[in-house]
Amino acid sequence: PTAFQSEYLLFLITTFAFIIAMYITLNATIKDCIFSFFIAYICIILIQFPYILVDMYLIHIKDYNIRSTIGLLYSIGITLIIKRFFSIDKLFSKFFKKLGIFTLLICNVFVCSIVLSFYYKINTSDFKQLAIYFFFSFIIIVYCNIILYNQFKRIKDNEKKLAAYDEYMPMIDQLITQVRTRQHHHANEIQTIISLMHIHNDYDSLTNAMKEYIDNPPLGNPPEYLLKLNLRLVSGFLYQKEQTAAAKGITIKYNFDSYNLYSKTPEYILTELFGIMLDNSIEAVSSGSIINVSISSENGQICFQTRNDGFILTQEDRNNFFQKGYTSKKGTHQKHSGLGLYHLKRVVIEEYSGSVALWNIDNDIALKITL
Repeated sequence: PTAFQSEYLLFLITTFAFIIAMYITLNATIKDCIFSFFIAYICIILIQFPYILVDMYLIHIKDYNIRSTIGLLYSIGITLIIKRFFSIDKLFSKFFKKLGIFTLLICNVFVCSIVLSFYYKINTSDFKQLAIYFFFSFIIIVYCNIILYNQFKRIKDNEKKLAAYDEYMPMIDQLITQVRTRQHHHANEIQTIISLMHIHNDYDSLTNAMKEYIDNPPLGNPPEYLLKLNLRLVSGFLYQKEQTAAAKGITIKYNFDSYNLYSKTPEYILTELFGIMLDNSIEAVSSGSIINVSISSENGQICFQTRNDGFILTQEDRNNFFQKGYTSKKGTHQKHSGLGLYHLKRVVIEEYSGSVALWNIDNDIALKITL
């Protein structure tokens, strides 16, 4: 018990000191420092474990100081070899860029590593008999945690889907109601056109009356894409954004190369990304402006491009456009955090292996994603 308490206290002190030292010297976030320590500790255990097995089954070194010294020299040697032939920086960057399931695995492996390390130091003689038990227990714990993570992730994704459908599907319901209303009044419209032939006796007046009636129908025509687009959620979303922009005096013109759009990216993610691009365009232009949106589908991917009034991009603008906190909006738009385009690029490239392009067309700014 005394040895355990000493080891435990020493571990807590050294861990705290190590993390604080990293935080001060490397100017990194606390989260990065903690996970760096976790991964470093796991790597040390993985390096030392073969030596422990060799000592237990082959060498049988009795003296603790000699065993510890040889283990230290062995660990330093293996570490130098790894550093010489492998890029550790890329490994750490991969963990930090895509945490998710890796976060769970790192935490599980770290806890199991601590348990193994403490038990070996406290009761070396029985460690050999329980090594296999520890190994399989660790596998079971990790497997159960992965199942739980996948279930929580699935629930979270379903909640996002439901939220997206709740927000944009009413637009489709509105369209259906409008179509049904038009069907109900279709016979009356035909009857009205026929009656114009009896009211106007000469050709010119009849032509003008029919032209005026056709140009100003009793019911407005819904956008064509609402009826033809195969992605209903995206269709409702585009209609909502069109109405939102119109309320601010801004016109959105959608240009479809095809109404059959295909992508492996879920619709609710598409609406989130398209929303960032359209909101960015709406906020960047003034009333009376036109935003041109081109939508197409190529090789099982969707291409979504916005073009709006802007400015000539400098090299600094291009370098910082997708950086966290950066915004080129002036005046009242300076309140925006600049996180939208940063999030857009991260999701498109890192999560769905897509591409993002930014360029000038005359003085306009064009932004395109493909995923």
